[in-house]
Amino acid sequence: MYCFSRIHSFSIFVVLVLSVLNVSNVRTQQFLNLDFEKSSAEGLARPWGWNVLTFSPNVSCLADTSVFKNGQRSLRLENSEQADDYAFEYAFSIEPSQLLVRSIAISGWAKTSGFSGEVGLKLQTIGRRGDDFDILQEVVIVLDSSSDWQLFSHVGFDLGSELHTLRLTIYYQGTGTVWLDDLRLMLDGKVLQRVPVAPAFSEEQQAWLQENAQPFETTQPVVTPKLETVDFNDLKPFGGVIKKARIIALGEATHGTSEFFKLKHRLLQYGIHELGVRTFILEDNQLQVERINRYVLWGEGSARSSIRGLFAVWNTQEMLEMIEWIRAYNKAHPDDPVTFMGMDVQNPQPALEQLQQALLERDVELAHLTDSLLADFTENWRTSFFKSDEELQTWINQAELAFQNVSSATSRWMEDASATADSTAILWIEQHARLIWQCTRSMATGAFEGRDQAMAENVNWIIEHFSNGSPVVVWAHDTHVSRGEATRPEDNYFLGASMGSHLARQYGDAYRAFGLSTYQGTCRGTISYSDFTQIAFPLYTSPIGSLDEGLHQINESLAQPNLFLPLRSTTTNPLPRWLGEPRPVRYVGYVAEDFGFGGRHILPQQFDGVFFVDHTTASTEIE
Repeated sequence: MYCFSRIHSFSIFVVLVLSVLNVSNVRTQQFLNLDFEKSSAEGLARPWGWNVLTFSPNVSCLADTSVFKNGQRSLRLENSEQADDYAFEYAFSIEPSQLLVRSIAISGWAKTSGFSGEVGLKLQTIGRRGDDFDILQEVVIVLDSSSDWQLFSHVGFDLGSELHTLRLTIYYQGTGTVWLDDLRLMLDGKVLQRVPVAPAFSEEQQAWLQENAQPFETTQPVVTPKLETVDFNDLKPFGGVIKKARIIALGEATHGTSEFFKLKHRLLQYGIHELGVRTFILEDNQLQVERINRYVLWGEGSARSSIRGLFAVWNTQEMLEMIEWIRAYNKAHPDDPVTFMGMDVQNPQPALEQLQQALLERDVELAHLTDSLLADFTENWRTSFFKSDEELQTWINQAELAFQNVSSATSRWMEDASATADSTAILWIEQHARLIWQCTRSMATGAFEGRDQAMAENVNWIIEHFSNGSPVVVWAHDTHVSRGEATRPEDNYFLGASMGSHLARQYGDAYRAFGLSTYQGTCRGTISYSDFTQIAFPLYTSPIGSLDEGLHQINESLAQPNLFLPLRSTTTNPLPRWLGEPRPVRYVGYVAEDFGFGGRHILPQQFDGVFFVDHTTASTEIE
């Protein structure tokens, strides 16, 4: 931790110094950390850019500062226990779009101590094979056991024309210790230290960006709940794209950026005042968010207590201030309040508990039947990752039957409901059963397919029962709100299976999605997927050829750090054809990312517009 703290502090210091001196970063490309010299947010536990591809419980892997061939570090893999049944794999992925139809070579150094087994490197190209992505070609270099440093190499690895990813994978299966150091990729005899991920914008393309990007004044929301006194003129281009949309989806390239929180708060204020928005929907477990809704509507509890239990990314001062502002607005407008709702389904426990309690109060026999159907899921859902496909399908079938039983009962109860409050309670009983069914589907179908479909279903449910015909604002990551309308799945976020893709197909032009992006700065996230400590970490400066980098050039020349770029083609202003080419996009979720530009998407097929903030800072965690 000491080593990491020093590295992290130094990184933040450099960012701050450059900011104060107004020194522009050198235009960047993808950095290749093949000599293991640069640390990630995890410090020596993981070199920058390297990630576990296949985990083996007995293998340790880290940067070694005591044994190395060149520089000051090597990568050490070690197993002092029994050899695992499968290989540990450690990978570095490279964006290859500017290397296609070229031939590359690889070399490096390795040594071992007491090693028995097999260790080596795989140089792999990943691309489409039919409807799936697979390894298209692979070269395997098996390393010899040697107590001294040995040079290894391979030349003549020809890259095809259709690959999506170039991947260097280290594999280890056995016992003992292996060190690797100073890996090198070479193109035309030259060592690659950085790789371009997209062609730079031409002068003509840059001129189009500058002509069409509209500056907006600030990311700061107003404090007053009296919006009639606020000037929103700088957001008129945003309103011009929205027109009469029913759903206004606000994305974000990172979950931990202060300016994104503040800007979306301001855009919500604009939506409330100018567009009649009265429903706000957050990417979080639906029943957890209901505590916030009870606070903003009726003052139940406090803003700070209502935020507890949300995803850690929302546990910020910026979110707290927005919740407190919505409460102040509702107190000033008691007859026309804004509701605060959730749409996510990652934690079924509240739904399981509340469904059982509600059924026991209305129909004991149905409660016992439902409890029996959901018994195994209730007990074991936290270990869903280890369940077989057959077990997961059984959960889905049982949850679907439970939902159908509850739905039939609520239909009967609704006929006898005598008050609005009773009708609403019955709606929620059916929704509890739906959330459980959605959770089982999400666990079985993958991280984004089932979850994003469920979130789209829940947005529909909220619109149908709670929006009163007014537009709604949805807050989620760029990946979730994206429209997913590119022809090739790989040119879309989530291969076109995002929440936004479901909503765009259903609502058409009544669905509007907006991305939020930045060129550089810091961000908040967890150290890793297993260490949930929150830290502020430096974002990788947007590479040449990304839209962020193109918009940054406008700031460099015109000093306009806040820009809105409409991306809807119109008869009077059609989009140029070059915008239909895939461009690298930033993706940072709740974990500290190293590079963060692993995807290339066609942006006008994802968003109706993009808000850009040139330099951003990490959100402020609530202690």
